[in-house]
Amino acid sequence: MAEQATLISRMRVLVARTYKAERLYASMKRGSGRPFPGAAALSSMANEARAGEWQEMHAKMRLALNEILDNNSAKELVSLVLRLRDEFMQVSASSGAMFEERLEKLSDAIRKE
Repeated sequence: MAEQATLISRMRVLVARTYKAERLYASMKRGSGRPFPGAAALSSMANEARAGEWQEMHAKMRLALNEILDNNSAKELVSLVLRLRDEFMQVSASSGAMFEERLEKLSDAIRKE
């Protein structure tokens, strides 16, 4: 029973941390709308896109963890957390593959010019 309480308390800490991260990404200021020259504009756009993606993923994780904590018995807790981990690992892997594919397309476009 003590192990289960420890898992639940660790999950609650994780929920609090994901909420803090979510707020951090939401607070990242967007550009003023003025066009930046060249690489600075791309960098700014990339940072905004990353912050938005990270904020969205942290929100999904927080909501899923809260749902697991609120609606399930202690016996189901571990299996649900592992299933959630597997889902996020799959999203991470597919995002990495998509990144690599887009990077390759960008490299090809640069080589053609």
